[in-house]
This record gives sequence, structure tokens and C-alpha cells, in this order.
Amino acid sequence: AFATRQRARALRDALEKLKPSERDVLALRFVADLSHREIAVACGLDEAAARKRISRALERLRSVMPAEEI
Repeated sequence: AFATRQRARALRDALEKLKPSERDVLALRFVADLSHREIAVACGLDEAAARKRISRALERLRSVMPAEEI
């Protein structure tokens, strides 16, 4: 239980380091479970741009999250 809470805290801290637009697309994808097409519509993007934004946001999240927490 402690390890789970610790990992959740590390994830929250890493998410705080992202831009709001990066957090938004990750929340839409992984919390709201929207498709790339639905995210594109919600963000006013085309589907390719939505995919790229999600990909970049995940890359940035990995770069700011401690390696032992991934």
C-alpha cells in the first residue's frame, strides 16, 4: 500500500511539471478513455495532431518522472 501511494505521489508531482495542454490530453486519453478522434474534436485538432500531442505529452511525462517510479 505504501509503494502504491508513493508511486501515485510521484505521478502527481510529474504531472504538475507538464503544461496544462499536455495534462489535458493525457487526462482525456487515460482517465476519460477517449479515442484519438474524440480528443481531436475536444481539442479542436485533427486526429494526427491529437496523436502527436499525446505522444509528446507521454514523452515529456517520462522525462520528468523519476525512472524508479515508471
